[in-house]
Amino acid sequence: MLDQTPIHVTIICFLLAGLYLVMGGAHPIVRLFLLFFPVTILILFSITLLNYQNFQIDNLLPVLKHGWTPLINGLAATSPSFMGFEVIMFLTYMMKSPADASKSVVIGLGFATLIYTTITLMVVGTLTAHEVKTLTWPTMEFVKQIEFPGAFFEHYELFFMVIWVFSIFTTFVFCFYLVSLGLSLLVPIRLRLLQILLTPLLYAFAMVPQNLDQAFSIGTQLGYVSIMTSAVIPILLLLLSKWRKSANAQQDKQT
Repeated sequence: MLDQTPIHVTIICFLLAGLYLVMGGAHPIVRLFLLFFPVTILILFSITLLNYQNFQIDNLLPVLKHGWTPLINGLAATSPSFMGFEVIMFLTYMMKSPADASKSVVIGLGFATLIYTTITLMVVGTLTAHEVKTLTWPTMEFVKQIEFPGAFFEHYELFFMVIWVFSIFTTFVFCFYLVSLGLSLLVPIRLRLLQILLTPLLYAFAMVPQNLDQAFSIGTQLGYVSIMTSAVIPILLLLLSKWRKSANAQQDKQT
């Protein structure tokens, strides 16, 4: 898209591309993830490697200058970045070995934590904590620091923007699929028809924020809601499963 492209045109193209993918089912979505994953890792690794000469370990010091309180207070703001692991409850029935689901979640979250930690340390070590506080997109500014000898290549941030947009797209696509799948089990509407009907609603919701501050505010609120749902719903399902097992065991003894 060009700089002067209206935002609603961008959103419509985004939604239509997502609709086309989700109508194909879960398997095309997973294949897309598998195709995109190595490209993402390669670009993130190259970004970190190419910026190592700008990294200053002194910018990370002193560690825990103000104690543990600021670190604990920051957990609420950073925890939404790790949300999404609950999708394994929907994917378990597609796995060849459902018993390995918990191991897959641990590996996935561990890999994501490693990436987030590495990028955060590199950004702060390159730009300093004071500068990071003043930037809306500090990682983008971090990528702009990359310089090649002889200046034979510039604007490396274009590669980062590609994986950034694609990461947002993959998150949206799978959430779209899960929402439509869940609703199709509750209402007597075919899955594909329901996905088509949901698209205008998603467009209306996407147009609610009028500026970047409102978008950040809504994102923060949704992040807090996702924390609650990701913590409460799995616990309730676990308790329900335990209760059903005990009830079935008692019924078997009586018979």
